[in-house]
Amino acid sequence: MMRFFSLFLTLALTVFLAACSTQRANTVEDSGFLGADLYKKMESNTNDDTRALRVYKSANAKNPAYMKRFTKVMLNPIAVYLQDDQLKDVGQKNAQVIANQFYDKVNAELSKDYTMVNTKGPDVLVITAAITNLENANSTMNAISTVVPLAVVTTSAYTYFSDEPSYQGQVAVEAKVVDGGTNKVLVAAQDRRLGGKGVGEKTLSSWHDVENALTFWAQATRRSLCELRGGTTCIAPTIQ
Repeated sequence: MMRFFSLFLTLALTVFLAACSTQRANTVEDSGFLGADLYKKMESNTNDDTRALRVYKSANAKNPAYMKRFTKVMLNPIAVYLQDDQLKDVGQKNAQVIANQFYDKVNAELSKDYTMVNTKGPDVLVITAAITNLENANSTMNAISTVVPLAVVTTSAYTYFSDEPSYQGQVAVEAKVVDGGTNKVLVAAQDRRLGGKGVGEKTLSSWHDVENALTFWAQATRRSLCELRGGTTCIAPTIQ
C-alpha cells in the first residue's frame, strides 16, 4: 500500500555543484506508476544511450502534423517513489529537493518551446512524471510529490541535507505525455541512470550525479517533443 507525503516547496540556499557524468543502465523495472496497460505497449531501446530504455508512442504521436497543434504544456507535480528503507536513508527533505529540482529543470527546458499552463485544453500536452529507485520492487513504496505553486521560480540553487546519498545504485524515471483534449496517452517512457563515478562506476556516488541525471532527462524530454513535432534542429542533451 502506498503512503503519500505532501511536502511544501522549500526555499533553496545557493550551492555550487561540480559536474560529473552519469550512464544509462541496461534495464529498468516497472514501478507501477504508469500502469500495466502502458508497460505492455512499451518497446525496448538497446542501441542509443541518449534515449530512454523503454518507450511507447501512439499513432498520433508519430504524426508530426498532429503534434504541431500543441503549443502549451501542463506539467503536473513530480513524484518521487521510494521504498521504505530508501526513504529513511535519503530523508524526506532530500527527496523533496530532488522532486523540486526535477520540476524546475523540466519546466525551464519546455518553456523554451511551449507556454506553460495550469489547465488542460486541446492544444495542451499534459506531462506526468515520477522519479523511482527500485532496488526491491516488492517492498512497500512511498510517494513524495512536489507542491507546485501557481508561479514557479526556476532556480539552479538547491541545498541537500547530507553530502551524498546513503543509498547506492540508481535513479530511474517514468513519464507520460497525455493529449489535453482527448486525455489519451501520446508517449510514455522509462529510463534508469547510474553514477559515473563510484565503486566500479556503477553507483550514484553523490548528489551531483542525481542532479546530472535530472538535467539529462529534462533536456531529453525537450528533444523528444521537438522530434515529434518534426523539428530539424532539435538539441540533444548536453549532459550525459
